Amino acid sequence: MLTLVIAGLTAVLDQIVKLIVQGNMELGETIPLIRNVFHLTYIINPGAAFGIFPHQEWFFLGIVVVLYAAFFIFRSRIPAKPVYFPAGVGLLLGGALGNAIDRVRIGGVVDFFDFRIWPIFNVADIAICRRGFDRFIFLEKRLMGKNVYTVSESENGLRLDNFLKDRSGLSRAEVQKWIKEGGAILSPDKMIRPNYHVRTGDEIFFTWEEKKELEIIPQDIPIDILYEDDDMMVINKARGMVIHPGSGNPDHTLVNALLYHCGPKLFEACEDPLRPGIVHRLDKDTSGVMVVAKSARAFPVLKEEIATHEAQRIYVALVHGQMEGNAGVIRFPLGRSTKDRMKWDVQPKTGKPAVTHFRVLEFMPHYSWIECRLETGRTHQIRVHMAHIGHPVVNDPLYGWKKDAFPIEGQALHSRFLDLHHPVTGEAMHFEAPVPEDMLRCLEIAGKDEL
Repeated sequence: MLTLVIAGLTAVLDQIVKLIVQGNMELGETIPLIRNVFHLTYIINPGAAFGIFPHQEWFFLGIVVVLYAAFFIFRSRIPAKPVYFPAGVGLLLGGALGNAIDRVRIGGVVDFFDFRIWPIFNVADIAICRRGFDRFIFLEKRLMGKNVYTVSESENGLRLDNFLKDRSGLSRAEVQKWIKEGGAILSPDKMIRPNYHVRTGDEIFFTWEEKKELEIIPQDIPIDILYEDDDMMVINKARGMVIHPGSGNPDHTLVNALLYHCGPKLFEACEDPLRPGIVHRLDKDTSGVMVVAKSARAFPVLKEEIATHEAQRIYVALVHGQMEGNAGVIRFPLGRSTKDRMKWDVQPKTGKPAVTHFRVLEFMPHYSWIECRLETGRTHQIRVHMAHIGHPVVNDPLYGWKKDAFPIEGQALHSRFLDLHHPVTGEAMHFEAPVPEDMLRCLEIAGKDEL
């Protein structure tokens, strides 16, 4: 839409100026504004620039038709950001249309800007010179100091995404996202890719949308509460519930539900205002028992219990294949995957220690029903460990087998038991979240070996 608006305004402005010139000047008349430097000289150019291809109106009109046809065919590929990309295309289209109107109206193009050392031109010609427009815009950005970075000698040879990550303060993933959307321009108007290696003296214009501050709104969302007092709450988290607001999940999270239930006092029990009360997490599609802090005095105590593994968490899972032996320990360090930022994997050299204890509860024809106790608490620990030893959790969308067809949304993993000490009284406490119906159904099907 912006492109067409600018094209229309450009064509209208061009025609208005030309009509003023035609109405107030004689053909061939020249008016010196700066003598021998800049004049207004009224001529009609029958050709293109420098007068080439004279009296070829249909040829030039055909070019304009092709230009507009190409725009409507490929308009979805024009980057919306930075804004001067669609604006530049609009100027190009508007300039072409302005001159095309002249060729239909009078058989030539009205020109009048005369700098003496250059062929006479008009408003439409200025608009058509998109590269000049881009240079102007880039210069304006540089003069205004708007996200224009000059590569120093020490930065020579860096990948573009790493260079912009260091300069902008964004994550590498965020930088790559905005580069792909047309946000990185090498002066004056060259689009570049994340793997471009910057050179000393390069001027790079980088634009992105600032993150909007998330506002946590209390929402009346049901919570399955297993225990509650003034200092803590133990819940049975439903499968599919995100723990706290974030990118892609601004609301309808457990935190939104907790704020509705507990009120603003919950913000006293946190270090991060987006995560009030949260001392540990479960994956979105992992169900089961978890503890939440409700008071400022309880928060650090519960967090320490979780961090030091004084609080014991035991999970149950349905995994592919029959496990080797009735019990065992998996010791593989884990780190974020270098191939997929959404995943974690075994990293023998750079990963953090991760230890999972497992015990088989029941062997099935092609599956195992197991219990897992975490000695460490790494992201996706059980899921990654089980996949690594060849027994991925059933229906795991990240680490499992695509052929799974069990009646469950997400992985068949459930936090069943939680043992901890009360953060104020020190009392030893035990909590259990019953195995949900969807997992019981999976167990039934796996036992019958119908899949």
